[in-house]
Amino acid sequence: MRGAAWLLSAMMALGSGLTGKGCGTSRPTDIRVVTEADFGRLINVQVGDRVRISLDENPSTGYRWRCGWEPPGHFELLRDRFVPGEPGRPGQGGVRNIMLRASAPGRTEVWVQKGRWWRGGDRLAKRFFIIRAS
Repeated sequence: MRGAAWLLSAMMALGSGLTGKGCGTSRPTDIRVVTEADFGRLINVQVGDRVRISLDENPSTGYRWRCGWEPPGHFELLRDRFVPGEPGRPGQGGVRNIMLRASAPGRTEVWVQKGRWWRGGDRLAKRFFIIRAS
């Protein structure tokens, strides 16, 4: 009997996590995908939403994307990683995924810049977009 009660409570907890609903009035968080096509645009999200910046990258060339934002305090960096297009093929391109979370309401200018950071130079122009969290 004890095992059945534990299993039932575990299933209920898992079920509420999958739907994004639990106690209270919380809503599931959304993920907004931003690409190079969004440079210069205004992107609206809600506090708690995640923004995934997905940019083509080929690290074997030495050029890698970096990201930053002003003013601080509206977003937090959750993850920054390169995903190869086809695992097991050295030197190939893929996608740089930078995941942010809107942590407070406000308007933020987010920039990305590709460069050869290890050389201390060879930077391409910064690209910007605006994210407004409400």
